[in-house]
Amino acid sequence: MKIITINPISFKYLGILKSEWLKGNMPEVMYDMGGNRLTKENVTNGHMLAKSKGGKTKNSNLMLETREYNQLRADLPFSLFYTKEGFERYCEPFKKIRLPKFNGMEYVKQITEQAKRLLEQGK
Repeated sequence: MKIITINPISFKYLGILKSEWLKGNMPEVMYDMGGNRLTKENVTNGHMLAKSKGGKTKNSNLMLETREYNQLRADLPFSLFYTKEGFERYCEPFKKIRLPKFNGMEYVKQITEQAKRLLEQGK
């Protein structure tokens, strides 16, 4: 008999993106890319390229998401969930954010470049 172990999903990693959002320093950011309302209870970091597929846990590969949306996306390709409208709606509020340790315009530039790469590769 083969025993299968399932590791629970951890939503504990904060990082600068999630921690600044939780501190209330990004009140303009209200929705994830799927259009789901972010709350202190459901917000998490979602990997654009899944960690299990080699995605790194760094700002250029992270987006704020609800836990439910993160679980729905799982390790499926970013391209399956991407819509231009949803991505632009997610990015727009970040463009005005300037914090001591976080520059919203730089973040938008990084995730836009990552999105482009993932879409070109069908990932």
